[in-house]
Amino acid sequence: MVRIIAGPKHCPDCRAVVDHLNLKTGRRYQAEGKSAGYVHARHETYGVPACIEVIDRKVRDWSAHPRWSNFLRPETLFNATKFDAYVNQASTTDRENDPDRLPTMAEVMGDSR
Repeated sequence: MVRIIAGPKHCPDCRAVVDHLNLKTGRRYQAEGKSAGYVHARHETYGVPACIEVIDRKVRDWSAHPRWSNFLRPETLFNATKFDAYVNQASTTDRENDPDRLPTMAEVMGDSR
């Protein structure tokens, strides 16, 4: 069972992170309640800059894909089991610009999905 950690009612750091997520996604998540609980738990451990970086990275990686863009939400981005991997993951742009990168199977096969 996953326990939701509720953040303080008026956490300015949570508000800044949720506002950034809303700005990048065009959504209207609240900076209080359940959404803020996920954000609060991660920003206390990783800091606001890491939260902003994860939002920016995942918006770049997922926003153009209808299926994946649905996951641009606090409970996915700031989930305790996934957030560390998101923080430590090279972005798609970083991988595409890496001169030593091998092509993906989709690129080899010409699949443009």
